[in-house]
Amino acid sequence: MHQANRDDTDKAALKGSILATGNLLGLLQESPETWLGYTADSNIDTLIQNRNTARKNKDFAEADRIRDTLTEMGIEIEDTAQGTSWRKV
Repeated sequence: MHQANRDDTDKAALKGSILATGNLLGLLQESPETWLGYTADSNIDTLIQNRNTARKNKDFAEADRIRDTLTEMGIEIEDTAQGTSWRKV
């Protein structure tokens, strides 16, 4: 067996062991995105779209109101050059 194949086999076996142990302990049951709070929610996405539209239209009072609503929902948003991202806190 080539070294690369053995390394892949060792990694797969280790991953399987970790997941089996986590399952036994009731851990690692959620996807990393869900566990870290990065999940899809159309209501939140709609609010963010509405906020972005308000910002584009320079309606900063409405944009701030929507941000406050999201904060009350436990949602943290981040505006970047690539767009707005969010996560549950």
